[in-house]
Amino acid sequence: MKTDHIAELRADLEKHIGTLLDIRSRVRGSDLLHPDAVQAAHEVRRISNALADTAVSLQRAQRLEAASFRAVVSLEKTPYMVAR
Repeated sequence: MKTDHIAELRADLEKHIGTLLDIRSRVRGSDLLHPDAVQAAHEVRRISNALADTAVSLQRAQRLEAASFRAVVSLEKTPYMVAR
């Protein structure tokens, strides 16, 4: 994968974490049965799922990028066959 795709995934992670911190600050100290707190809990669950999906995508992209790099290095080290 391209490095810009990994950067986009990291930006998504940072955005989700920021949103979770914002929700935590809004709900802290409020009644947990209040409709806003319940809505925030649903938001947290949705964002947590998105965060997990993004983290998995980031790991896959990094593994794919590393495998691509290893393949290129391996090809560069392989002696070329010369036809006679």
